[in-house]
This record gives sequence, C-alpha cells and structure tokens, in this order.
Amino acid sequence: MIALLVKSSFILGIAWLFYKAVLQRESFFAVNRMYFWAVLLLAFVLPFVSLPPLVTHQGYLSTIFSANEVTEQSEGTSALVTSPSQQALPKETPHEMQKEVSSPQTAKEATALSAQSSQEETPTAPKSWTFWLLVLYLFGVGIFTLNLLFQLGSVWLKIYTSHDTISDTGYTIVNLPQLKAPHSFFRYIFIHPDAYDFETYEQIISHEKIHVRLRHTWDLLLAELVGIVLWFNPIMWLLKQEMEKNIEYQTDDLLLRGHEVDKETYQWSLLQIAAPHKPLTITTNYNQSLLKQRIRMINAKKSTMHNYWKYAFMLPLFFGVLLVINKPIESQATALIGYVGARDQQTPVITAPVVTPTPTPVITATPTPRVSAVITPTATPEVNANPNLSVNINTKTNFSFNFRSDVDMSTGYWYGRQVDKEYCIEFKGGNNTRTSYWNMSECFDKSLFVKKASDSFTLTRDAGTMTLQGALDQEVSQGKYTFAKDAGFESYLEKNDITNTDKNFLFHLFMGNVDRKYVAFLKANYQDIDGERIQELAIHGITQTDYQLYLSMFDKYAQKKPSMREVIEARIHGVTQEYIQELQEAGYKDLSMRKIMELKIHGVTRKYIDGLKAAGFADLPVEQILEAKIHGIDAASAKDIRALGFGDLSLRKMIELKIHGINAEYISDLGKAGFKNLELDKIMEAKIHGINAEEAKNIHALGYGDMSLNKMIEIKIHGINSDFIKDLNNAGFKNLELDKVLDAKIHGVNASYLKDLADVGFKNLEFDKVLEAKIHGVTADFIKEARKKGYSPKEFDEYIRLKIHGMASRRNSD
Repeated sequence: MIALLVKSSFILGIAWLFYKAVLQRESFFAVNRMYFWAVLLLAFVLPFVSLPPLVTHQGYLSTIFSANEVTEQSEGTSALVTSPSQQALPKETPHEMQKEVSSPQTAKEATALSAQSSQEETPTAPKSWTFWLLVLYLFGVGIFTLNLLFQLGSVWLKIYTSHDTISDTGYTIVNLPQLKAPHSFFRYIFIHPDAYDFETYEQIISHEKIHVRLRHTWDLLLAELVGIVLWFNPIMWLLKQEMEKNIEYQTDDLLLRGHEVDKETYQWSLLQIAAPHKPLTITTNYNQSLLKQRIRMINAKKSTMHNYWKYAFMLPLFFGVLLVINKPIESQATALIGYVGARDQQTPVITAPVVTPTPTPVITATPTPRVSAVITPTATPEVNANPNLSVNINTKTNFSFNFRSDVDMSTGYWYGRQVDKEYCIEFKGGNNTRTSYWNMSECFDKSLFVKKASDSFTLTRDAGTMTLQGALDQEVSQGKYTFAKDAGFESYLEKNDITNTDKNFLFHLFMGNVDRKYVAFLKANYQDIDGERIQELAIHGITQTDYQLYLSMFDKYAQKKPSMREVIEARIHGVTQEYIQELQEAGYKDLSMRKIMELKIHGVTRKYIDGLKAAGFADLPVEQILEAKIHGIDAASAKDIRALGFGDLSLRKMIELKIHGINAEYISDLGKAGFKNLELDKIMEAKIHGINAEEAKNIHALGYGDMSLNKMIEIKIHGINSDFIKDLNNAGFKNLELDKVLDAKIHGVNASYLKDLADVGFKNLEFDKVLEAKIHGVTADFIKEARKKGYSPKEFDEYIRLKIHGMASRRNSD
C-alpha cells in the first residue's frame, strides 16, 4: 500500500512539474482540464502497469520497497534462531548434511533452541513502524473525509433551508441572506444579490452559469477525493490549486469570447467584487484569491495552434515514469525459477510441475540423482545455463501442469533404477510421455524403504506413506504408486493455523521431508506461517538444516533475519556463502543480500570480474560490473577495441559501444574505408546513423574519395546512397559536389524528374537551373499545360518565370 501511495505521489509530482514548466502559460484551457483529469486517474492506474525490460535499472522506485515487502513476515517475531555464524551453506556435500540432520546431538540442540525461542516469545509483540505509519495515514484520511462530508452537508443545508430561490433553465439561483463570495455547486448558483449593481450581478450570474454548464464541480470533487487519499503529499494540493485556476481561466475566456461583457468592464468588476468571505473548496466560485493571475491571463496573448506540439511530450513523459516506478514484466515472474542443488538422502529433491497460464509443451527435469528443478516458461538464462540441469521439452504432450490445479498426485507411475546404495525413482502422472503432465525424480537411501511383499515397498514420513507396487529391488524397475496422507500430521498443521487449498499439499511436504520438527522450528522464528510458503520450501528442497544456514548467512551479511520469501529467493538464485566469499575476494565487501542476489541472477562471477580487470577495467563499482554483464561485455572484445588505439577505453564507454552494436570489426572496417583516427563518440554517431564501410567504399569509388565521415553522416541522414549518385551521373550530372548532391536530394531532383524534362524537350540543362526549376515547381506537366494555353517559350528560364508569376492570360509567343 505504501508503495502504491508513493508511486501515485511521484506521478503527480512529475505531472505538476510538467504543467508548471510547459503548459501553464498556454491558453488551451479545455485541453489543460483534460490533462488534469488524466493525471489524477493515471496516478492510480500506472502503478499497476508494467512494461517489458527496456532499460538498465528499470523499476528503480519499486526496488526501494522490495526489501520491505519481502520482510513483512519477519516483523515483530521472536529472537533469531541460528546455527553458529561460521557455518557455511552446503555446496556439494549431501552426505555431510545428512549426518548433521540425523545426528541425535544436532537434533537435540535444534529442539532445545526452538523451545528456548518459544519461551522467549511475548504475548504482545511490539508494533512495527509501518503499522504506526498506517495508523497515522488512516487518521489523516479520516480527518479529510470528515471535512469533505462537512462541506457537502453545509452546501445541501443551504439549498434546502433557503426560501429565496430563482429557477432558470437548467440552473437554480439561491439568494443568500448574508454576504458571501458568489459560487456554484452543480446546478445551484449562490449569490448575495444586494451586494452588487445590476450589471455586475448579471456578469457574476453569466460567469457561474458557465461553471455549471461545464460541470466544473466534478473537477473539484475529483481533486478532493484524490486529496483525501494523498493528503500527506503537498504536490497534490498544489495540483488542486492549478486545477482551480484553470477552470477559472476557462470560464473567463468563454465569457469574454462570447462578447457577453466588455473585457475592461469585466476586469473592473473583478476588482469591485473582492470580498473576504471565501466559499467552500468544493464549490466553483467567483474566485478572488487568484485575482491577479486571472487578470494577467485575460490580457495575455492567446496560444496559437502551433503550440499544441507541447502536449506531444506527455507520451514520452509518462512512458519514462513507467520505466522508473514499475519493475519489468520479466522480473515479476521469478517466484518459481528453478533451483538445482545437491541433496541429502533423507530430504528428497523435487522436480516441481511447470506453472503455465495456458496449455503449452511440458517442461520437466530429467531424472538424474539428487537433481531438482522448478522451471517456468520464463526461466532466466542463468538457470538454464546451470551445468547440473538438463531440460526436456515434450512437444507431443497435450497437457501443461499447474501444481495448484485439480490434478491428483496421490497416484501415478514410477520408474526406478539402482545406483550404489540408492534407489533413483522418477514419478509421473501418466504411463508414458504422451499422457504425462507432471514429472519429478529423486534418489532415496535403500534403507528408508520397508519391503512388505515381493512387489510392495513403503516409505513413511510425518506427512504420509508412499507405497510402491513393483519390484523396486531389481536393477531396473517400474510400477504404480499410491500416497496416503497422515491424518495426524494434517491435524497438527491445522492446529498451528497452517493451511493450503492445494489438494497435493501433503504430497509435496512428504517429498520435501517437511516434518513436525521443521514446522516447530519455523513457528519458533515466525509468528505467522503461510502454507504456500512451506510448500515452496519443500518444492525447492530447503531442509531445516539449510534454513538454519540461511539464517546464519543473512545474519552475517545482511544483519537481519530474512523472511521465508527471502530464503526461497536465495535458494532459487543459488546464493551460497561460497559465492559471497568469492565476491568479497574480488574486492566487493559489504554488499546487501539483494545486490548479491542480483549479481548471481545475472551471472557475475569472480572469473568475470577478474576478466574485466585483466582487460584494463580496474576498481569498478559493482553497479557498473552488473551493467556490463547485462549488456554482454566480455574481456576479449574490450581487448580487441583497445588494440585499435583506444587504450584509455573506459567500461562505461565500452557499454555504450556494446549497446549500439559496435565492435572491433566495425571500427576496423571504418578505418579500411578511409575513416581513420576517429574518436569513439564519432564512431557511435556513425553507427547510430547506419554508416557501413561497404557503402562508404561505393561512394568513394564514384569520385568522392576525400569525403569526411561528417559528410558521410550528413548524406546518410538525407537518404543519399551510391545508387542515388549513380542515377544523377547517368542523367548527365557527373562529378557534382556533395553539397549539390544534397540539394538535389532535399528538393527532389532525381533521375525520374530529369527524364520527364527531357521528354518535353529540355535536355543537358545546367544543374543550378534544374534545381531552381524544381524549387519553384516547374514540372513536365506544368510545361505541357502552359503549351496548351499557348505559352511556348524556347528558353527554359521562361518557364521558371512563368511559374513564378503565373499564367495570367492566354497568349502565343516564340
């Protein structure tokens, strides 16, 4: 909510600045009125609109609130429960992790820590600052709402208690017994008639009737409502003042334009009516507080139609606002990006079903030991590039699976094989790839299964029991499975207010080995636990030991306890203590966890940083390294450009070159085309305008070997290429100076025009004469028309003069 209010305030601030800087002095009052309506509505619409990724740091304003959003769950919770801060996240040591989990001593310590944390919880946790900020905000909303209701009540009271009213067509004039400034509200006009002479009275009524006819009351009510929502924002009140001024300007303009009153008389009337009794803010009025501005605007020069171009800047303005306030669409789809990691024997790693909005080819992970993947259709390149992950796309599948759908995962098929002391099993929702709509694989220690019969094996955990029908103990096996929920565990979750509407909730907890001890640990750290969050922990294979290590890592590097969402994000993006140490060794210490995640998402590694340093880019800020990685800067391309004589190349300039598609080959080709010793800015200018070496060589070959790059850019801007020059050559204009070639292109002198002149008898003309004729509109059709009317001069110049002075009468001449 805070983010929405700040974004709306930001939009209104930009709109107010644009109005004050660009539109305030324009006399397009009706258009300005529409502008105010638009910005007040857009202020609450644009925060919900996102664009595709277009620029670096898109959605910067949203990132300010991201940290608050992801830490809401951890506000006001009990003391942090962590393992020693020197522990590191497991990298590729699943068996070591297993020992820590299964060790009686470790389990006892974890239970003791959880119990201690529970005892330390207080019945009433202190409220967070956001809570009190919300209370203050709602208090302000209440005060301003009461103020509006009071104003509305006052107006209606005057209407219904007044006994002196005059009904006019579409208007009702309410004569006030006391002196008040004239004003109107919807169709009602309020005035104290005894205070004015007849002429002034008529001017006031005409003025207020325009307010009524244009329904200006709606403008003020809209401004009041938005002011209630954004009462804390001074820009909103400044914008409301500008709206009030504009409707007064509009009314004055329409009144004077209709010649109902004399301009000078009307201005004297404004001065005469100045009164201290101001009306309510929700009423349009014969406003005295902006008297000076109104008189100035009445006498100001009216805007011409040419000034409408200023409104064209509204589109790029609000487009830019969108880029600043909202994250790109892609960044909002990262909640279930795949995570691949080593797992222990007791905590199976799950390949969660794909989340897709419409039936699309299924994306699943191949059944490899202890490999898990949750892959969305918009998975990032960094996830896809993980060497532990292999993705299969079944293009024949007619179903896509959403793990929150009505698909029942409690029964299905399994395919297994033995790998050392483990059973590696792939679970499917169908009996073949053509009909399966979900797929997950995991390796289990053989000792976890109990053999009930020659073809029946069971695995029991807190969440339930999995029964496999088939010869699991064979080298390669397959069969059907059934999963039965544990009613006691389901009841335990309900007693702890942990619910989830997904019918496969317990199945996922079973596969993720989420048990009572894990739930108790989470309850000890967080007041409220969302069932969907626990399901995500299971899907992403975050065990209790993993979670403790994440708590330790956040405590050490972020000095805070993370929310469950932050832990899941860290797991999704593969952030480990080893990665953090790698960044620190590269010279980047004291980074926030969010920045570390951002670096990890975009694949910034120690090797990449060292490569930049080796290419001559040392002591770089982390934001610039991130930007370089996003734009695909690599050390090899930088070295190649430096080798061309740009030894002082900065990374910022390298990024600019990359954005414009400039590489060493392009620079080298320009040199071969004769454009040597260029500055990088000039090279970028050439690239922006589409200059290529091949075209430059072609123009050089036509006799312009000494052409500079500036001239090449100039002729390119005007659309001149070697073909155009060749056409002029073939038409008889050879060896023209480039400036004359430019004149020809600008004024439309081309081979077609020259051929038309030749067809009516004028060949081998001088270029200057042809250019003059074209400028004055002498065409073959004009010459034919002149001849039909009897004009037949022999000299071409005569036709030019004839065009300039016009064919006044029919005559014959030599």
